[in-house]
Amino acid sequence: PGEQIFEKLLSGMYLGEIVRRALLKIAEEAEFFGDTVPPKLKIPFILRTPEMSSMHHDTTQDLKEVGSKLR
Repeated sequence: PGEQIFEKLLSGMYLGEIVRRALLKIAEEAEFFGDTVPPKLKIPFILRTPEMSSMHHDTTQDLKEVGSKLR
């Protein structure tokens, strides 16, 4: 406990970018979002870790929070 706090803080900064890159790859190769890749998905660092956290905690039946963050 209490060790490597700096590394943990830094790695959290990149979670959104890792997910954005994975979504982009899926969108390009498997047409996850339909025929076209959303243009915003091509912008580096547009998806941040706080958005990832709020999507993770979305417990609504229709995932409204997830939908709003991805829009």
